[in-house]
Amino acid sequence: MNEAECELRLVEHNAIELDANKIALVSRKNSGWAVLDAIGYRKLLDTFSSPLRMSAGCLDDGGSIESLWRSGLIEADGSTSIDLNRARSHPTNVLIKLTDACNYVCTYCYDHKEGSANANLSLEKAKETLDFVLDGAQDERITISFHGGEPLLLFSKIKDLVAYIESRRRSAQRIAYSVQTNGTLFSDEVIEFLDRYEFSVGISLDGNSADQNKFRIRQDGQTPFGHFEVLLRDHPEFVRRRCGVMTVVNSASIESIPSFALWLQGHGVTSLALVLLQTMGRGKDIDLNQVTVQQVREVYDTLIAYIEEGRLNSLFIRNIISCLGNFLYFADGEICYRGVCMAATNFLVLAPDGSFKICDCSDTDEFLLGKSLDAVKDPLNKKRIAIRERSIHLGTEHLACSKCEIYGLCGGGCAARASTNNGSFHSMDQVECELFRHLYRKFLDDYAYDRRSLFDYFAAYENQS
Repeated sequence: MNEAECELRLVEHNAIELDANKIALVSRKNSGWAVLDAIGYRKLLDTFSSPLRMSAGCLDDGGSIESLWRSGLIEADGSTSIDLNRARSHPTNVLIKLTDACNYVCTYCYDHKEGSANANLSLEKAKETLDFVLDGAQDERITISFHGGEPLLLFSKIKDLVAYIESRRRSAQRIAYSVQTNGTLFSDEVIEFLDRYEFSVGISLDGNSADQNKFRIRQDGQTPFGHFEVLLRDHPEFVRRRCGVMTVVNSASIESIPSFALWLQGHGVTSLALVLLQTMGRGKDIDLNQVTVQQVREVYDTLIAYIEEGRLNSLFIRNIISCLGNFLYFADGEICYRGVCMAATNFLVLAPDGSFKICDCSDTDEFLLGKSLDAVKDPLNKKRIAIRERSIHLGTEHLACSKCEIYGLCGGGCAARASTNNGSFHSMDQVECELFRHLYRKFLDDYAYDRRSLFDYFAAYENQS
């Protein structure tokens, strides 16, 4: 913004009446929101009954106009502050899928490629991609995630690529490394390396018993839980410093998730992420109705109750944290649950066959970029633009989204889940829809009445992350 005059408008929004004479304004254009009393809201409507011509400096003067601008509720010459933040397109969050191979045969694996030989990513393609990412990124945080299949099958390649990144990075660039693993291939060498480079380690595990992990199996029927027990016993400090758990919500795991969360916290694990079933790979014929919307809501309600009661205070439920980040920082949070998702901006997936995608959770055409870096480099990438346009389309055309009070906060939910599970890019996932409506309305109520438990929980996460 320069100091020239600009035209200010109040964005299209929903006004949600809360108790105690308070009103939540939720933008329909983005994830912006604010809570005002009824008199303040009427004054705001009067002020913006017609567009205002004001100096751009008013957007940075510490007053109410600046507050509304930073909350995404005012447009200046047609754009909001959130639109400007979403304009970035150079990848800074990169998922490197090293291999299709895995030493497990999980029955719901979304990543399994039926009938094809396992592919391994070439070092040359990985380095070419990393050169592009590092050269084009500003002096900012860059996240490099190693994935598979099972990435630790190619541990030597992880070491080679980290060494390459460290030799190429600029001193001001902050590199955050992560790896997603089934947790069965840890060794002293692996643990020392992951610790030295401060990796965030995600371990795929569905509960604290073999029965809860019955869909996560080797060909001999063994589950990864025994390996996790050994890791807890032999390397408890590594677990506390580096490890989180990712759990797939399914018929074997769902009832035990709250008790599993308490068990993980008791063993020093710092985070738990919940993943809904995806009809890809081995899961292409899976029955999504094996868990109901009501069951999923009850799990989240129980976890939130544990947080509010103080029972969960050092294990961070990443889905709740991500939604809170989207809510508090207007979509400047995690990869998912953030209004228009990062597939529209700065996320990039490099697959084992050397092809690129803008999201790992769907193989439908909307997310495929091909094998050339040229498509990745295009600042007007049509696939990324289509993600943003999908959100606009749902907000105006979809029967449920167009009438939803909190639509701007979720942006229609995960495009990959909708496209994969429903067979339609311009649809929304019913489980996510119900969950988001439930969570975001609770956040608005809690904020309006200064109920601090969830916000203090998020602040504790920020202080430790």
